[in-house]
Amino acid sequence: MIRFLINSEIDYNKWDNCIERSYNGNLYAWSWYLDLVCEGWDAIIAGDYEQVMPVTAGKKYGIKYLYQPPFTQQLGIFSTTPESGYSNNDFLEILTHHYRFAEINLNRYNRINNNNFKINFRKNYELDLIKPYEQLQGNYSENTRRNIKKAVKEGINISENSDHRSIIKIFRQEKGREIKKMGERHYKILEKLIYRSLYKNIATVSGAFTHENRLCAGVFIIRSHHRLVLIFSANNSIARNTGAMHLLIDSIIKKYAGQALTLDFEGSEIEGLARFYAGFGSAETRYPALQYNNLPFFVKLIIEAMKRTGLK
Repeated sequence: MIRFLINSEIDYNKWDNCIERSYNGNLYAWSWYLDLVCEGWDAIIAGDYEQVMPVTAGKKYGIKYLYQPPFTQQLGIFSTTPESGYSNNDFLEILTHHYRFAEINLNRYNRINNNNFKINFRKNYELDLIKPYEQLQGNYSENTRRNIKKAVKEGINISENSDHRSIIKIFRQEKGREIKKMGERHYKILEKLIYRSLYKNIATVSGAFTHENRLCAGVFIIRSHHRLVLIFSANNSIARNTGAMHLLIDSIIKKYAGQALTLDFEGSEIEGLARFYAGFGSAETRYPALQYNNLPFFVKLIIEAMKRTGLK
């Protein structure tokens, strides 16, 4: 049996047990994570939580829609076995019954064969850390090696216990000014994610400092499902001129090299960032972004206006 449940009907213990045991489980699907990024999320459940799908909905101008929550790259359908009873299309059919508009990301293991949905594939970059550090370093690009050497020469130091508020401040002063859809609500969610994951002892907040002890770059990483997920990063002009971020990522690779972990850069469609991630020898993977719009024409115009200001 497959059914749609509102948030209050979800058994969180069974949900998290499914996410833990799923062959394609990931960080973003934990109940505590979903609570922070999409308060009141709902779900589609198959059987006794053998298959689950989080439903992240919003409402604006009286229109209910599905959206991808912030700091949540991939969701979709999660299964305890690859050959579970219900197909991905079964889950999506239930979605269309409840919502007439959606722009959501599924996970890389979800395969969709349905012409009713528009599917685009987005890039992610992942680095398997199982090899010794020397072998991993041998796959760095020449530009990456050069920047690491430059950072060392400039006296850049790395600290694993950095102040996340200072890192967020750098982002807001730099890249954050260019991202119009990044508002106060998003920064509050980010802070809650940092506090909660630090409390759970699954997070690292690392910073790069100049020889004058000035913070110039930082990253926030959460460990889950044998992955180190780079949730957030920031750097300023000093970091860009000294190669500080290259040294910071290298320090993470060096620390976890030889372990059964994957460094998940969270990918980017931005050419410069994609080149930066690939420079560490990471491999490109892809995950599906799903869209459908079954709204009347005049409502579609409203949705387009909403998208320009951010759906959520």
